[in-house]
Amino acid sequence: MFISGTEHMKVVEYRSDMAKKPITPWNWLRERELGLNNRRVDRRRQENELVAKFYSIMSPVKCIGSALYTTVEGHGSIFNIEFSPDGKVLVAACERKSIKVCDPLTGTHITTIKDAHDDCVNLVKFLDHRLFATCSDDKTVALWDVRNLKRKIRSLRGHQSWVKNIEYCPVSNILVTSGFDGNILSWDINRYQEKNICQSKKLFHMDGLMRSRLTPDSSKLIISNSAGFIVIVHDLDLSTLDRDLHGVDPIEYYQLWVDSKNKELEDYYREYSRYFGARKNRVEIVTEFPLQSQVFNISSLQIHPYGWCALSRFTSEAEDVEYSCVHDLQDKRFSNKDETETEATCTTGVSRLTNYIEECSDGKGYIKELCFSPDGRIVCSPYGYGVRLLAFNDKCQELCDCHPNTPQELYELKTIVCHRRTVLTSKFSPMHNLLATGCQAGRIVIHQPKLI
Repeated sequence: MFISGTEHMKVVEYRSDMAKKPITPWNWLRERELGLNNRRVDRRRQENELVAKFYSIMSPVKCIGSALYTTVEGHGSIFNIEFSPDGKVLVAACERKSIKVCDPLTGTHITTIKDAHDDCVNLVKFLDHRLFATCSDDKTVALWDVRNLKRKIRSLRGHQSWVKNIEYCPVSNILVTSGFDGNILSWDINRYQEKNICQSKKLFHMDGLMRSRLTPDSSKLIISNSAGFIVIVHDLDLSTLDRDLHGVDPIEYYQLWVDSKNKELEDYYREYSRYFGARKNRVEIVTEFPLQSQVFNISSLQIHPYGWCALSRFTSEAEDVEYSCVHDLQDKRFSNKDETETEATCTTGVSRLTNYIEECSDGKGYIKELCFSPDGRIVCSPYGYGVRLLAFNDKCQELCDCHPNTPQELYELKTIVCHRRTVLTSKFSPMHNLLATGCQAGRIVIHQPKLI
């Protein structure tokens, strides 16, 4: 489109005027709509201040559940909650074999699917605006359509123990699941064999596996372990992952690292690195945590919306201390002397821990699910009977603008006490200014910025 000289001057004058004015929610949105966002330092600072104010006025506005706080809802504890991509539907995975479906915009309960599984429902994952998957302690994964919840579309059977995680790779249309059997399985849900059965493919096995996550671009697979370390698979290729990692045992490497930090470890590491000297599915083991000798059971794992970092929560071996940690996921390549400079190898010894904070240890034995805000600036962490909103620093900057040289404590922006029982899960809406939290009593609380 042609822009005349007069119109161009108006745009320049508008930019100049807006740069002089304090940023407000209205002119900030107006600039973004027009593509006129000014990236000068002072404007970035004002934008950070606006975001901090926005999240600091987040308050509970609606409780979905019984008003009687002395009883537990019939579906039991809320283990996980998930918004649809358009933010119009909220689905909760519940303790007593149920799935709870709500309208987050009005804060109303739509329906509860009883006996959705034969045991606890652990997690919900939307694949698109209408299709979602659930996993359960009954060792199965189920597919559902929000347009017809009377029956599940399909049950996927292949795990030998509780299924705790579901990921979806839109690039290959592959569903990736993991469970306490230590297996990571893939499912081509668009292809079926005889009797309309969807067969699974075993991608990887690791004892003590807790969670597995894909980055948004599916370029990395992150795995947490009950033994106290995180595995990052760089340059991920699901089609060859089973072959590339055949016979690999990260537990063996980690145990050697714990038992002997000497020349023997260096020799073993060089051999281990050559074994992973591949361009795809390159493995890295992350061991940097605040309580190095006490890390145990990394039970919660989330990925930054832009894939910049991983957010995890772990307990100490005595289960008396809990920490949340942020680890950088940016690719760091090294090469062995025996290999060419272009070949990527397994890396270790590079500190990836950027931020951490000590958590409340209420609700022992329960997994507490953390989450990132859609812009990636804020972490919402269950904290006793409420949640904490945490930022990377006191200026509420993005991680790319405040990446620390040494691990720093997360900044507590706000604490919200909103439940009468321990909060187990939290999730920001991807489209609206909403935060949902779920607790042991089975209630869901919707939060919004409260201007008055």
